[in-house]
Amino acid sequence: MEWKEVPNTSPRFVVFEGIDGSGKTLQLSWLSAWLQKRKYKVFVTEEPMRESITGHFVKIALKSKEKYPPEIYLLLFLQDRINHIENYIKPALEAGKIVLSDRYHFSTLAYQTAQGIERSKIDGVLKALNYEILQPNLTIFIDVPVEVALERIYGRTKGTVDLYEKEEFLRKVRENYLELAKEFNFLVIDGDRDPEEIHEEIVKRVGKFYP
Repeated sequence: MEWKEVPNTSPRFVVFEGIDGSGKTLQLSWLSAWLQKRKYKVFVTEEPMRESITGHFVKIALKSKEKYPPEIYLLLFLQDRINHIENYIKPALEAGKIVLSDRYHFSTLAYQTAQGIERSKIDGVLKALNYEILQPNLTIFIDVPVEVALERIYGRTKGTVDLYEKEEFLRKVRENYLELAKEFNFLVIDGDRDPEEIHEEIVKRVGKFYP
């Protein structure tokens, strides 16, 4: 199969964001399949990473019965992200692939500030590390009411939830995401619909970039 070159005007680094239970992972996988059918090389990834030891530490902390200070979670997520960028995202972009990431830096801004960490402190940690986060070309925010998200989570996990899958907390996270969407011009998609209808809208809104 001959692969297409990604046009210079097309988003090369696309991030899907949303609260837990938003359906973003499914929509990312469907967009990936759509792009590959059009003969584009696609690299699908996620945060926290499954294949990385840094992501493994994050998942352990989230599932742990021991609750850590919010700054611990922040540092775990940031170390995973730096590894993610340097060893996965940048090489994929350099290889000419379209990178689709399930969560990225905006998740940290939405979730860790909901935990009580000021955004300036997050920026301060990155400054102390002398590290600049690679910015996505496009962020797609799948927005759903918290009640809908929780119904999906409980159906999937049979009532077992992790640290971030609690109603009051998710309400704060969703509010944070909506503010970030205004600030950073996210593509906001109504996720309280049939998945096929959501996919059709994403393709309609994004497909024009990938002839």
